[in-house]
Order: sequence, then structure tokens, then C-alpha cells
Amino acid sequence: MSEERDEIYRKYHAAVNMTHSELKDWAANPCSRKASLDRAPINRNLELLSTKKSDWTEKHLKWANKTIAFIGRMSKAEQGKHVSKACQISRRDISLKNWAYDPGKSKNSFACCSGDNVMHTSDDVERRLQETTEVEFVMLEAIATDNLPNRSGMRIPAKELQTIAATLPGKLAIKDHRMGSIDTAWGRISKAWIEAGDESKLSKTDRAALNGEGYQVVHCYIAVPADHPELRLIEADLASELSITFTYSQLKCPGCDCGKDIYPSWGCPRSVSAQPYLERHGVTESFEISLVVVPAVKAAHLLK
Repeated sequence: MSEERDEIYRKYHAAVNMTHSELKDWAANPCSRKASLDRAPINRNLELLSTKKSDWTEKHLKWANKTIAFIGRMSKAEQGKHVSKACQISRRDISLKNWAYDPGKSKNSFACCSGDNVMHTSDDVERRLQETTEVEFVMLEAIATDNLPNRSGMRIPAKELQTIAATLPGKLAIKDHRMGSIDTAWGRISKAWIEAGDESKLSKTDRAALNGEGYQVVHCYIAVPADHPELRLIEADLASELSITFTYSQLKCPGCDCGKDIYPSWGCPRSVSAQPYLERHGVTESFEISLVVVPAVKAAHLLK
């Protein structure tokens, strides 16, 4: 059941591209009723988009498979004309949106994974995967980072994780952070999103470091050529730990109340050595994800 659920969950979120809030807003739009008065597809997908993977039952798997099949079939149909002057959208596109797929979404579209957390998608990667017929790809799920202090005593606040998740799609998966050479590339990130992590397994110290944010984890999908030699190492559990690189502008102490960088001469009155950990603020871009021997973030690894 677990492996089947993981696979259908992955395929479902690869098929849809609307968030829970987007679908809910669309359901309130009178145009959503122009293709069909049946609200069951919208209601089913609203529940799917707001239910964690661990809580999916046989009912959810059945609904998800219906959505996957419908989107695959309907997206190939002729678009058609707008239904009216008031609703500048075709019946085909209305139907697709009712099933949580917006055909009009542009690059870096979003699809929801849990509640109103968003899955960030690289449409360019998705398009190339669909158009490539000579190479078979395997989609691997991974934890890229979280909001706990890492092995170096640095923490990424939950609000900064949003930027990391938004900028990971489209980036390469490489080895040992060798960004200067494409020779070490073994895949490319196609989607990234944030999920609530399991706090029951955290130590008292780690829970305290979350500062009331709740444990947040950045997940991603990595597309890997099925014949890539690195995949054999991954499948044999000889390579699984991960690490990402990203840029940020300030290093602050926990619960910063002055808004200044903690390093001396930059204005913060506190001592670096006196802090249990430091926080990275002002994240602007993530660059890649790497296979490493020892990850800075303990939770960062490929999921089986």
C-alpha cells in the first residue's frame, strides 16, 4: 500500500498544477459551471490537495487515478472557443480547471501538495521530459533541506524556505557541489514544495529551535535518466545524502530584535559564540542539489 500510494501521489502531483486555494477560488467563479454542473471533480480534488500523503486512503488513490486519466485525456482535446463574452475560456479549459489543472499557467506554475503549501514546477523541465522519447527518466523524491539548525549551527527560518522551494526547480542535481562542471550532473530538479515534518521524532533542543514555526521540510522531485550510472549507486543505497547551495544576505541571532547582521562591527550587540545557533535571512536564490558524503542538514537525503 505504501509504495502504491507514493507512486500515485507522485503521479497526481505531477499531473495537477493548481493550489488548494486556487481551485477553491475557481470553484466560486460562475464560469466553473459552464462546462458541467457536477461539482464532484472539484470537491474530490480539493480534498486531495488538502490531505497529506500519509493520510491518503484507497478512496484518495481512486480519486487521484481518475484525475490523472482525465487530465491526460482532456489536455489532448481541441481547445475550442470561449463559452461567452463573460467567460473568456473554453469548455475544455473549464473542465481541466475543474480537475485542478490550469492549461493557461505560465512558466514556474504551482501545484499544491499539503494544505496551501505550493509545489513549484519548472515547466521547461516538464516539457523536455515529455518531449524526450529516446531517454527514459526515473523520478526520485528527496528532502532538500529543513528549518532546523544544521551541523554547523546554521538554521533557515521557515519563511526563507519558500524562496528555496521556488528557485530549486530547473536546477541541476550534481556531485560534491562541483558547479563549474556539468560532468558531474546526474539529474535535474523538476518540482519542489514544502511539507510539515514529523516533530515527534525531534529532540527537545531541536523543537525549541523551531521558534514556534513548526517543523518544515523542503521536498523535491529529481528527474534522472534511467540508464545513468549514478542511479545504480542510488538504488544500491551507496549514495543518498544530499546538500543544496543557495545565497542569503544576513546571518542573525535567534529571535533577532535589531535586524542587523550578527558579525562584529555590523551593529548587533550580541556575541556569535554566545548563540545556540544562527539564522540565515534574505535568501535570494538556490543553485543546485548535490550528492555528498555528509550532508549539512541531517534530514537531507533521497527517499526510497
